[in-house]
Amino acid sequence: MALLGEIGRASEAARLRAVLEQVRTGRSPVVAVVHGEPGAGKSALLDAFAAGAASTGFHVAAVRGTRLEDRPFAAADRLIAQLWSRRDDGDAPEVQHRGSPADDLPGMVEAVRKEARDAPVALCVDDMFLLDSWSMRWLLDLSRVLPPVPLAIALTARTCGTGSGRGIAFTGGTSGESGVALLVAAEHIDLPGLPVEALPEAAGNRCRVSLGSGAAAVCGELTGGNPALLEALLTPHADSAPTAEELRATAASGVPAGADRWLAPLSTPALALAQTIAVLGGGAEVAESAELARLTMEEALGAVDQLVAACLLANHTPLTFRHPLLAAMILGRIAVGTRVALHLRAAALLRDRQAATTAVARHLAAAGPVGKGWAVQQQRMAARQLEQEGRPQDAARHLRVALREPLRPYENTGTCAASAPMRSLIIPSW
Repeated sequence: MALLGEIGRASEAARLRAVLEQVRTGRSPVVAVVHGEPGAGKSALLDAFAAGAASTGFHVAAVRGTRLEDRPFAAADRLIAQLWSRRDDGDAPEVQHRGSPADDLPGMVEAVRKEARDAPVALCVDDMFLLDSWSMRWLLDLSRVLPPVPLAIALTARTCGTGSGRGIAFTGGTSGESGVALLVAAEHIDLPGLPVEALPEAAGNRCRVSLGSGAAAVCGELTGGNPALLEALLTPHADSAPTAEELRATAASGVPAGADRWLAPLSTPALALAQTIAVLGGGAEVAESAELARLTMEEALGAVDQLVAACLLANHTPLTFRHPLLAAMILGRIAVGTRVALHLRAAALLRDRQAATTAVARHLAAAGPVGKGWAVQQQRMAARQLEQEGRPQDAARHLRVALREPLRPYENTGTCAASAPMRSLIIPSW
């Protein structure tokens, strides 16, 4: 049975195992970087790599980068302490930080060289972007150490894209310079979304959910195969076998949790823009999104860049979320009063910009009765267009919304001017 981190990742896991083989056969040190968006499964794959290294005789140490530890060698000290904890001969090298970090660096490198004389070493770093600058410099020097030592360095990096289009961002300064240099010589392993055929196994292992082929296809469509999004979508269906329709209903309900992974680092303007793009739906333009969010164009463009860097938006215009479930999760976090207000403003904005009548009516329907004559007119026009397009059910939905408007009786009577088939859809007979 595959480890959790290796489900749907056979080729990526094989490439990481090959790194260990290279170290064992003398090609070392070897550096590998696993790239992927938030929730792609980088940490799980790194855990599987660490387990594989330990099972084949490597001394393994693992840390997660964090900005909370900004002292020099914060991550390096934790890694070395883990390596030393394995020794029972009382011969652990002693490293004390007495001088400047530059003076301490050679001793930090020698600590790993000494450990690697007894057995190959694997250092695992989750989220390399958040390492303190001197730990990053230490990893770079280890990767270049002469004479070579049997050392594997495996790191993960949050990126939104593959190949030359990766969005790589460091905290800056020495960390950025050392990180870029480390990446130049590294083997890069990209984690795209899980393929649809791997989703049933992932669903069973993560959420105890049984997925048929149709439900798996819907999961792939809504989540892009992102394991964390898949878990958010399926958690409400634990110990069951949801249908495709039930999964779409769950996504539309705003029930899925877990948006904090993407939203936590956002500024106030970026969060406001994300909410307005979610309300506007796919294909939102920058100008209308900025106006709806009440941002200047300069603020909106900065927010767009932040949302792309956070892997929320695809890197193109019109503005579109990378995965439909992300939009649903953001909509679910907007308080109902704010959401209604945004839909009303969106309807008025699109009407003034002479957008498609059906687009205006969609927002009015989402907002509910507003008591405005122009709203009734927009709903009637949208219904007429949809009926002509052969979509009577959608047309009837807009007419039913128009009938709910608190207008005078003769206005509501005029609203029901529809064909006989349409009237039967709007007003059921008992």
